Amino acid sequence: MKIALKKKSFIKIFLVFVLFLSLLLLSACGETAYFTISALPSDAQLGSIDGVQNESLSEGTKITLTAREKNAETNPFLCWVHNDGTIVSTNPNLNLTYNESTQGNYTAIFAEQSPSQMMYASITQISATLPSDVASLDVVLLSATVEDGSNIYSTKLSGNLENGILETDKTSVVCFRDETGSNSFTFQLQISINYTDGSHSTQSYTLNFNTTLTRTLFGSNSTYSISQNDTNLGTSISITFEKLSTNLIQRINIE
Repeated sequence: MKIALKKKSFIKIFLVFVLFLSLLLLSACGETAYFTISALPSDAQLGSIDGVQNESLSEGTKITLTAREKNAETNPFLCWVHNDGTIVSTNPNLNLTYNESTQGNYTAIFAEQSPSQMMYASITQISATLPSDVASLDVVLLSATVEDGSNIYSTKLSGNLENGILETDKTSVVCFRDETGSNSFTFQLQISINYTDGSHSTQSYTLNFNTTLTRTLFGSNSTYSISQNDTNLGTSISITFEKLSTNLIQRINIE
């Protein structure tokens, strides 16, 4: 009799434990995630932004950020840049849904009257004169911000240099300004070689660019290129940057 009572008691405790665990799991699964989206104009004297929510909102919440020009003739709106790294839209009305991939800061870029005043530049082209036995190069471009001192490289773009030229989609950008002053950048190129006989290099290698890209290198020009000699190919490889402008945005195929 005592054994039976103990058995029943154990079963009750076990069932209560299972119920408690189930409720705990349901609670965890149903927990709402919150994200933060902020937005700023590239220059407050050139434009402003409507629709900014200065708080964390639940996943799935929808908002619209609207860029307002102060002088559409001299300083028109150009595009939205996400986290100072990617052009995501050229439409002044930016519709966003709060989630992990959309969280972060959005900058409304307004055109400057001089390229020297523009703080953002697009990575527009990677090029090289290839040896006769090389058909193309598969490349991954990485960058690091010099000022943060971490020397941690992150991927900016990837593609194939067919006939020695990679024309990018121009959406990957660098920003020469941060909260404390100015940014400068170093670059690495991970390279895999495709030969004309159909064979491929067994492993990729990394080419480090010695030139540090700064805003001052552009001077009053809208474009600037850095080059590095590649001893594996016996030629130099160049990366071309172009300051954001109305002309550049017209060549980007996004809305």
